[in-house]
Amino acid sequence: MMRALLLMTALSACTTSDAPTITVAVADDAQHLSITLERSPEHTFDTLVATANGVDAGTAEIEPGHVPPPNTSPFADQASPAFASFLVPLASLTGPAVHVELTEGSDHFVIDVPELLAPRAIHVVTPANTQFHANDRIEVSSGVATDTLGGGFEALEGDADCFTNWATIIGPTTIAYTMPPDLTQDWGCGVVQPAPPPGGTLPTTLELDVSVVTPVAHCEGPDLTCAPSSIPTLIAKVPVTLAF
Repeated sequence: MMRALLLMTALSACTTSDAPTITVAVADDAQHLSITLERSPEHTFDTLVATANGVDAGTAEIEPGHVPPPNTSPFADQASPAFASFLVPLASLTGPAVHVELTEGSDHFVIDVPELLAPRAIHVVTPANTQFHANDRIEVSSGVATDTLGGGFEALEGDADCFTNWATIIGPTTIAYTMPPDLTQDWGCGVVQPAPPPGGTLPTTLELDVSVVTPVAHCEGPDLTCAPSSIPTLIAKVPVTLAF
């Protein structure tokens, strides 16, 4: 009896859940809406149909899952999920909201992302004429209050990266990036542009890279999980003055 119980436990631990996960996002090319259905490595997809705001998403591209042979080595080949992906041209969609319906066989899924296609750009909340000292913060928004933001910045002289900082402080509608604790010590462009003496200032450029995740408001379907919805990274170059 104990042996049978142990065998059942081992088989249960090796079973991979086939519960679906759907990701709705703006594709990296910023020209398409991406709809991706993820299932277990062993899954064989049934008939697939998807629409976005009523627009037919076309034929899914299937990437079969990978089930490696049994191997107890810690360096063994790893399993990978099966994916079915759709791309819908953004030009065919109107408004900020995205409503996706996806059917696989008898399973029907509905996802709503209210502000996925809202216009976005990096807005510097900190006054543009501010001189930034060590540990000062530059605060930015995407222009969409419900977004969750991340990212960081580089200080540039021409094409040279003089310092980078990814430390962030998240607010309700903005994110703030913090200057290094010692601008002179962290300044890495001494050959291109030496750091000024203590008390001096230097005009430079910050390249801001802001990642964006926007909320999924509705996620409905059998055992469905909806992954976070995102858009490609926002990038802006902002002239600032550093105070050493």
